[in-house]
Formats: sequence, C-alpha cells, structure tokens
Amino acid sequence: MKQRILILSMTLILSLIPLAAYAGLGSIPYTYGFGARGIAMGSAYTALGGDASCAFYNPAAMASLEHSEFLMGYLYAAPQFEGGPKNGDTSTFDTANSALQVNMLVKLNEMFKSRIPFAFGFNLALDDNGAAFIRFFDIKDEQGYFYRYGESSFLLNGTLGVGITDWLFIGGGVMTTLHSDSNFYVETDLAGNTENEGIILDADVVIAPIGSLFLHFKPVDVGLTYHGQTHGEFVPITVTATAYVGPSPLADLPMKLLFKDSYFPHRVGLGALWRVTDTFKVSGDVVWYNWDRFDEEMGNDDLPRDEIDINFVDIYVPHLGLEWEATESLFLRAGYGFEDTPVDVPGSNGNVILDSPKHIASAGLGYTWVDPPVFAKPLSFDGAYFMHYLLDNELTTGDDVEYESSGIINGGVFSITLRY
Repeated sequence: MKQRILILSMTLILSLIPLAAYAGLGSIPYTYGFGARGIAMGSAYTALGGDASCAFYNPAAMASLEHSEFLMGYLYAAPQFEGGPKNGDTSTFDTANSALQVNMLVKLNEMFKSRIPFAFGFNLALDDNGAAFIRFFDIKDEQGYFYRYGESSFLLNGTLGVGITDWLFIGGGVMTTLHSDSNFYVETDLAGNTENEGIILDADVVIAPIGSLFLHFKPVDVGLTYHGQTHGEFVPITVTATAYVGPSPLADLPMKLLFKDSYFPHRVGLGALWRVTDTFKVSGDVVWYNWDRFDEEMGNDDLPRDEIDINFVDIYVPHLGLEWEATESLFLRAGYGFEDTPVDVPGSNGNVILDSPKHIASAGLGYTWVDPPVFAKPLSFDGAYFMHYLLDNELTTGDDVEYESSGIINGGVFSITLRY
C-alpha cells in the first residue's frame, strides 16, 4: 500500500514539475544587456556612464550624472538553436524573449541640501511582455537542452551611487530573486482514487549584493563592478499523501522534493572608456563569471540534479563598444563580444546541457530631441540590433555519448529616456 501511495504521489508531483521546476534563463541583462545604448555598444557596460542603464551595471556612475532619468525599453530576441545526439535526432529551441525594461535614476542630492552627489537607481525587467513576474519551466529533453536561454521571469534591483571626490564614485545595491515554499497534499484510497488535492505556494525575496567603483577623468573613465551569486529555489516542495480505508485514515506519507533554479554566478567586471576625441568614444571591459560553483551549488540538496555528471568552469568575457557623435543629436554605435561556453562536462542520464561559444555583434543609433514641446529637458530615443552566433560545437557527455549544438539569435531593443 505504501508503495502504491509513493508511486501515486510521485506521479502527481511530477505532473506539476513543468510549472515549478526549471527556468532556463537566469537574467535577461546578463544574456542580452540592459538599455539600447549599452547593447548597441557590445554590452561594454563596466565603465559606461552617462545614462540610466548604469544603474544596473555600475551604480557608482549614477552619482556622476547631472540629472535624473527615466528609461523605458522593449527587447525582443528570437533564438534558433539546434542540438542533440550526433548523427541522431536533434532538438530545436526557438523560445523568444519579449521583455519590458525599466530603469529609474534619481539624483537625491537635488532633493536635499547636500554638496555630496548621490543617486538612487531602480531596475526592472519582465519577460513575456511584462506578464512573467515568476515563471518556472521544465525544459528537460532527452536530446539535450540549452540551459542559458529560455523564457525568463523577472529582474528587480535597487542601487545607490555616491560621489566621494570629483573623480571618485562608489556604489552598491541588491539584486533580488525568489525562494519559494511549496506544499502539495492529496488523499487516496486503496484503489488509488484521489480527492482533496491541493498545492500552496509562498515566495520570499532573497537578495544578493552589488558593489561598484567608478573613476572619472577627462580622457578616460575606469569601472569595477561586482554582482553576487544567487539563485531561485523551491525549498522544499513538501508532498503529503494520506491513505484511507473508507472514512478512516491509515497513515501520512510526507516527502520533500528540493529544486534550485535561475542561477546567477558571481560576476566581476573591469573596464575603461576612452574619449578619443570630443565626438568619438571607445568602451571595453572584461567580465569574469564564476560558473565553477554551479554544479556544486545546484546539486546541493537538489534531488533531481544531485547525481548528474556535470561540470562548469569559470569564463572571462571581453566586450568592445564604439560610439560616434555624428551631429549634436545623432549617435552611431557598434559593438562586439565573445563568450566561451562554461560547460565542461555537459551531463548524462537524460540531462544533457547543450552550449556553444558565441560571437556577439551589435549596431545601433540614438537621437536626442534637444528641445521637445511640453518637456523641460531633452528626450532620447535609442535603438539597437544584436546577434548572438553560436559556433558549431561537439560535446561528449559523462557517459561518452557525443552531442552537437549550434544556433543564432537575432534581436532588437528600443528605449526612450526622459530627463527630469
């Protein structure tokens, strides 16, 4: 009888896993960028000040701005990936991202009698046209899956930047994710009939630290940033099944299922922006992602992944961006980056992670309406096209099965910036 209850309970909870067990994309800004200007410049954000997008990537630079800003944008990315067993069936992945992005930067020293410049930043990104505040998917596939891509839920950050001197600025803040407590219960008789099934889900916000440094000089700006590690988590999913004979309960069978999700690795960026001339800027950075901790963190107290043969390694990602002020109001931009795959051993036993090194190319333009009607300060309109080209990659899993993967992402982003 207990075996029947166990099988029944597991069947029911597994039917819920597609709603609660897996999110493929940790952060839209980590994958694509935040704001059209920075994305057009190859996501070389670390030392890129001058607009509200620095509220996420380098909050220290917020204090160097002379005004408050409100940025609203829309990003669409359409991946076309293929991968699977070599010389066998392949999986096609084409889940698009359609994300709303909001950045608000408030110069607080203008509200107080303070000679010290300081600013508050707020970042919000919602996928699925703003509908996905929390969303988990099970995208496991026997042919493999692309872990770092997929429909994402949300990003919500709060940051603060402070000016120490005319050239030294420091900043910090918190990055948020969700940890959820889920309870599932069911009553069953000896024939396997169930009733009073239910699930209770509670979510708590969990924070990770953000720290940054911004050095502002006449020809060159230097930036240093840190974003802490965190993850989404269901801790735990508690399943309680009660067996009945007629109206009389026999026993409760509690089970705990533990899932972790939405992994954000430690991230450290170092970069510089060089004003080559009054109208031409070059921005570059290198970002370290601490993926080495992924398999340890995700396998700890995670029953589905605890025994998976998987290994990730740290990666260093370079970015380069160019911006040319063609006229007083028109800006032309371009960028490039290269991101290696952090997957060393891609998994086994039906849990194969397909991943490839990728080239990132981008181009865009911006227009500043210097004297718009109604508004007291200029409006900026920025747009960008970006492409992620995944190189053909051959993988060998822990059980010596060969896989291959490749693909391309085409996407665009548009944003409007209001100064106040």
